[in-house]
Amino acid sequence: MEYISLNRVAAAIGQEAMEKLLHDFPGGRIYIHKNYVNREQRNQAILEAYDAGASREELSAAFGLSISTIDNIKNSRAKHNI
Repeated sequence: MEYISLNRVAAAIGQEAMEKLLHDFPGGRIYIHKNYVNREQRNQAILEAYDAGASREELSAAFGLSISTIDNIKNSRAKHNI
């Protein structure tokens, strides 16, 4: 895991935001996944593609998720629409 200095963080997000991080998470470690995505947006894109006719296998390959995860996303929509 690469160490990133506070100076680089401040340069990227601004001094005020960095100070808020230091205040809110003193002494903590923060891991930023290199392929971070907003899950809600990703799941919405999956559901839209599924509704447009994409197969579970195509969605699995396109989004780098297992077929069971694709099924869970589909099933969670069904639960929310009850």
